Amino acid sequence: MASEFARPFLLDPVNEEYLAGKRPAPMVGGPGCAPVLTALFLVAGLVFGAVVGERWWEWFQLKAFAQSTQGVVTSRRTTLVTRGPGFYVSYRYDVAGKSHETSQPVPPALHDVIPEGTQVEVRYSTRDPAVAELARDARHGGVTLLIITLLFPIWLLLPSGLLVLFALQFRRRRALLRGQRITGEVVTCTGTPTGAELGVDVTYRFTTPEGETRTERAFLRRKDLTPQTLPAPGTPVVVLYAGRTNFLLL
Repeated sequence: MASEFARPFLLDPVNEEYLAGKRPAPMVGGPGCAPVLTALFLVAGLVFGAVVGERWWEWFQLKAFAQSTQGVVTSRRTTLVTRGPGFYVSYRYDVAGKSHETSQPVPPALHDVIPEGTQVEVRYSTRDPAVAELARDARHGGVTLLIITLLFPIWLLLPSGLLVLFALQFRRRRALLRGQRITGEVVTCTGTPTGAELGVDVTYRFTTPEGETRTERAFLRRKDLTPQTLPAPGTPVVVLYAGRTNFLLL
């Protein structure tokens, strides 16, 4: 067994400040970007939910409060989307003496037969005349909206999973801060050069407070080590131990 008086090998040299009492907590592998990703997904989910809610409200209005009027096509355009070209038609219509203009995606077949100036039938909501659709092509289809709505909870599962990951990492970190320092020893240590860094792979052994001898592995990229300066077998190491499944090689 390694001597406890020899200088220990630290996998992460930052932890030397922790052992010297200059740092309140060890360098623990935390959740990384999980909190940021969670926040981004939640914000995107709220925006997505607001858009879906607005589309459902428009669809409901066009089913419950629809009236028809005549309109005229003002322009057509084609855009490139992921699945190919997208076809859009803009049209103008009047309700109670007020002119409204909007645009909507349409199938290619309809896009080709309604050039500028074509008279078209427009269905609009009496609650909000600005909400409208071409009578020949209802863009507010319930099936499409239903599919989008079903995707919404799946989207929310992503930030929920990241939030769970963050909570588990935070719990692990708190437990480690209350853990015991145990002296162990290096069994083997190898280094793999990766550019300007050295991938340090350490197999180490220690005995738990319960009397169990454990042999584990840890890995970290280091810029300050070379294959010639890696620790030899028997070099002491320090393990922060908080439980059988929660420990950290400092």
